Amino acid sequence: MGVKVKVFDALQNLSYKFSSIIETATFLNVKRNTISKIFYEGISYHGLIFEFETKDLRIWVCNLKGELIEVLGNAKKTSRIYNIPYSTILRYIKSGKFYKNKFYFYNVNSYKNDKY
Repeated sequence: MGVKVKVFDALQNLSYKFSSIIETATFLNVKRNTISKIFYEGISYHGLIFEFETKDLRIWVCNLKGELIEVLGNAKKTSRIYNIPYSTILRYIKSGKFYKNKFYFYNVNSYKNDKY
């Protein structure tokens, strides 16, 4: 699951925006587990308020007729299961084209995927 993080001060003014939990932890000089705990438990940290936005990284795999074959957890898992390079999976998700006239890979976060 991809997670974007916004950090607010005590007066709820936006102080920082981060593209991941790891980036947030690095900037604040804390362990990733600290930010994960804030995410799961909804606590504040040193007077800062955190807002998390999760991304749906699941990949829908469809056949040529547009019928759903399966939904996989993310592009890396799809790459492993279908034995297709990760970069190729990402390229086909973005292009909206069929892979070898067999599969169509779809992710809700990919803006070019309005085919189905």
